[in-house]
Amino acid sequence: MTQCLSRITAITILFIGITTNILPAETGPASNIPDRLIARKLKKHAPSLAMSVEAVLYKIRQNQKVSLVDVCSREDFERLHIPGSVNIVLHAVKTKNYLKLTPVVLVNEGFRYAELENERRRLLERGFQVSVLDGGLSAWYRKGGKLVGDLFALDAMKSVSPRVFFREKGYKNTLAVDISPTRSEASSRLVPYAQHINALGDKDDLAEEIKTLLHKNKTGPFRSIIIFNENGRQLQTLRRET
Repeated sequence: MTQCLSRITAITILFIGITTNILPAETGPASNIPDRLIARKLKKHAPSLAMSVEAVLYKIRQNQKVSLVDVCSREDFERLHIPGSVNIVLHAVKTKNYLKLTPVVLVNEGFRYAELENERRRLLERGFQVSVLDGGLSAWYRKGGKLVGDLFALDAMKSVSPRVFFREKGYKNTLAVDISPTRSEASSRLVPYAQHINALGDKDDLAEEIKTLLHKNKTGPFRSIIIFNENGRQLQTLRRET
């Protein structure tokens, strides 16, 4: 299983205007999958956690005080960030008492919400006013927000590590889609709530099926799609053709 996790990579593509993460993975026998990796009950990110891009832009245009705290790595921040935002490692935000003076909006690439939700809870207990930017940098750019740096860095920032994948797949806000020709026992155990779509057919049909799934799975803020298959093959081709 360790070998399996180390070989998972992520490719960001666009489906019908929606940023989508494809995670090619190799999985071993289902019996070798540790129980701790299997989501038993779907959780949901608290809606109160979110602040929309529109709400933040409105505050800025109205000259209302708000602190945008980018918790991405220093390297990612230097490559691309929101003008006026500050870069602070997530676990260090609680040490910045001056941030208690204004509402704080945590910003990341737009996917790793579980750790932001946990840290937000701790910050609230310490007297901070904290929310999380719904959709992160990707949504900020799509909805007209300005960014400073290399816009091509958006794709690189949307790569998903194995650790993040297994943490986020258990949330209702994340729609997991298995595009393997047939769904394996390992896939069913690892991501029991994933929808299955056979990606070998017409790519337009695939996009429509995903669009239909999104319509049926309206879960409020922090919506994400993870598309994966058993062995990672054909995903590069799928990316080029969509």
